[in-house]
Amino acid sequence: MSGIGRKSDSVPLFNIGVLPPIWGIYIAQGVLGGLTFAGLPTILRSQHVSLGKIGLLSLVMLIWAIKFLWAQPVERLRISTTGRRHSRKIILVGECVTAGLLCIIAFWPPRLFSGLFVLLLCAAVSATIVDISCDAFLIEQISEKNRGTGNMAQVGGAYIGLVLGGSIFVTLYGALGW
Repeated sequence: MSGIGRKSDSVPLFNIGVLPPIWGIYIAQGVLGGLTFAGLPTILRSQHVSLGKIGLLSLVMLIWAIKFLWAQPVERLRISTTGRRHSRKIILVGECVTAGLLCIIAFWPPRLFSGLFVLLLCAAVSATIVDISCDAFLIEQISEKNRGTGNMAQVGGAYIGLVLGGSIFVTLYGALGW
């Protein structure tokens, strides 16, 4: 194992180790939630999209509720039969896919709601795959006595991302338009 994320208790958790990437990953996941549940409803309403359609955005959360259905296959992909871990690759590819989908969403016309909804569902699936891998990576990389700090990074990062995803998106929309 490399120096990053070593389980050794002699390496302080706040050094350049596993915690900054964990914060980043969970902030990125939270941005998707903030965008979906705070930013988009505000903007879609300003575009005169019906409340019924906007209410459907809550169904994106269903992806998070059923992620247990693909958690086991993701874990089998994450750990090869030789025991080699592929967490970083899965997280990197998943974050790139999610970011790519968010870029497509940025240029998607809000009046084409069904396509927007499908893109959000795909982004949510990608984000849950990253979440599954990141949770396992965190547990493997942080010693048991430091897991509280790791949990802080998970929860804190997700909430920071929620705030950023909702507020910055709406602010940018106000300044630049769709």
